[in-house]
Amino acid sequence: MYINNKSLAIACASGSFKGVFAHGVLSALESAGVRANAYSAALASVLPTAWATIGKATELGVDYWLAGWRVLQQPNIGMSQVN
Repeated sequence: MYINNKSLAIACASGSFKGVFAHGVLSALESAGVRANAYSAALASVLPTAWATIGKATELGVDYWLAGWRVLQQPNIGMSQVN
């Protein structure tokens, strides 16, 4: 009898709107039914990773990033105001 005792951990760290990439990867893994035993994140990847932890990365969607982008387009707004 073969028992697979392997665990999967996913770490995501990206700042600014580069978090879109991590979110896309997490959503693709979730859609494929891949769930990790542990998740870790930093910077802009925290929210998508948290949602992936509860199995809802695909529900967060691109609107999350588009809303931040719209805020960033306003005068005198920097990334610290977007977060």
